[in-house]
Formats: sequence, C-alpha cells, structure tokens
Amino acid sequence: AITVIGWGTTEDGETSGKLQKLRYEITAAEDCYRSYGDQIHEGMLCTGSSPMEKHSSTGDSGGPLFTKHEGKWTQLGLVSWGAEMQTSTTYDVNTRVGYYNSWIQEKMAKALTDYVTSTTPATDSTKKLEQVNLGRFLYKSIAIATKDSSKFTEISIESGYFARGSFLMIYDGSSVVHDTMLAQLNGELQQLTFTASTGSGLTVAVVTGSEGEEDFFSLTYRQVKGRGDGDKTPVCADGYAACSDRFYCIEEELFCEDTGIGQCGDASDEQVEVCERLTEGSAAKSSATADRSFTVHAIGILSMGFGLLFL
Repeated sequence: AITVIGWGTTEDGETSGKLQKLRYEITAAEDCYRSYGDQIHEGMLCTGSSPMEKHSSTGDSGGPLFTKHEGKWTQLGLVSWGAEMQTSTTYDVNTRVGYYNSWIQEKMAKALTDYVTSTTPATDSTKKLEQVNLGRFLYKSIAIATKDSSKFTEISIESGYFARGSFLMIYDGSSVVHDTMLAQLNGELQQLTFTASTGSGLTVAVVTGSEGEEDFFSLTYRQVKGRGDGDKTPVCADGYAACSDRFYCIEEELFCEDTGIGQCGDASDEQVEVCERLTEGSAAKSSATADRSFTVHAIGILSMGFGLLFL
C-alpha cells in the first residue's frame, strides 16, 4: 500500500485544517490508460483501485506519495491531477518521481550549492559580504550572529540588483520561518541599514528566478550596542506592500481584490482598514509624482525663458 497526505478539500467541499492521509494502491498501467488514453505517459503514475471510494483532491496537488521500502520511507510521486468529475472508475494521476530523478539531481546540484550558510560572527569592526551570480541558487540564506551576545547585528546594504521575481530579504532573527521580516527588496537596491531587535542576529535570504544570473548584492555588517525596532513595518520593493503579520510583501495589485481570498498568511490584504491605508498611500504617491513632474516642467519653461532673454 502507498500513502498520500495533504490539506485538500474534504467531502464537505471545504479545505481541511488538519493534515489528511489516504492509503491505496498503484493502478495497473493498462487500467490507467483505459481511463485516460493518450493523456498518460511514462512520467506519470496512477493510484487507486476500482471501485474508487476516496481520491486525492483539490489542494492536495504537489503533496507526496510514499511507501515503506526495505524499512525506509521512499517517495514515489507527487499528486498531480485527476478526472474533473470523479467516479468509482477514475483514478488519481501523479508525477512519477523516479522518472525525473536525474533531472531533479541535476537541478539540485546547480541550485542548492551552499544554500544555507552563516558568516563569521559580527564584531565591532565592519566586515563586508558580497554575493554575485545568484541566479543559480533559487534559494539561499545567510545567518549573521554576533560575537558578543550582549550586542546586536547591524547590516548596511551598499548596492545590488535583483530582477523582477527575485528578492533579497532580511529577517529579524535566525529563522526565515518563524522570525518576522524587515525587508523584501528587488530592482536596484538602495542604501539601507537594519538592526536586530534580539540577540539572535539577522538572516539574509535570497530567492531568485532562473533568469537571475545578474542578481547580486554587497553589504557590510557589524555588532552594535543598541537594539533595533522589531515592530517596524517591513521595507518592500516598489509595487509591493507588507502584510500585517510582517512575514511577506505581496504585489499591491493583489491587495483589496475583493475576492475574499487572502494572499497574506493573515489575510490582511483583504481587510478594509489595510486596503484603505494602501489606497491613501497610493494616492499620496501619485500626487507627489505629479507635483514633481509639474516642478520639473515649470523649471524647464523658466529655463527656456531665461535663454530667450539672453539671445
């Protein structure tokens, strides 16, 4: 028997708040092909036996399909798709991990080299950290602690660039999962300074796309006596806004979609007060941009006028 787990929708049509588990069998290849025809190829693995009483469901996709082999848990597949209308004679279709194993190993070797690291501890003297050609990492984190436990890590970004879809993130602590975010940046990086609010230091995290070969950053770090303000709203890249839980910045256009589905973990992007604040901020930014444009235009006209006077 094999096992699949996930948080997909249950019989009542609601997403499960509890991790679900389903045990069933691998389907014979001929039975699977009989159900789906040419949609099935050797990189796929069907599961279930007729009559099918339970299926993996919407929201389970990407979840693991595994079994115990020679005393060890072994992943066989990933939940992928199934018939739009599930019946007792339709099967669940999964990605066959073994078929793609060499591709997975190749990508891991390129993308995850040295992907979780730490620097030498911060001291009173300023140290420099530079990373280039970050497109090969996909994900990388660098923890920066202090040598003196009574002091706090300070990071100053000097320069850098991250393409659209790639980000440099700063976390207030040693965990990118549990600690709040101080910044999520991309584009041309500005000079910014961040200080830890606890003795756990700061963590620099990099997320890049496959096209981000030019992504790089340069920063300095040291330990300081004064702690930072861990309650500040994260600094977000242009076009992004921070979720209230301070774990993510998401695209501003995803705020206030009026779909009732929150993109933020705390669904703050659909909260009325957050939407209103973001709208007011956008209006003020547009007004300031218009004022600057008018000023530049007016200066240009005055310059032309002075030029004419001297002719």
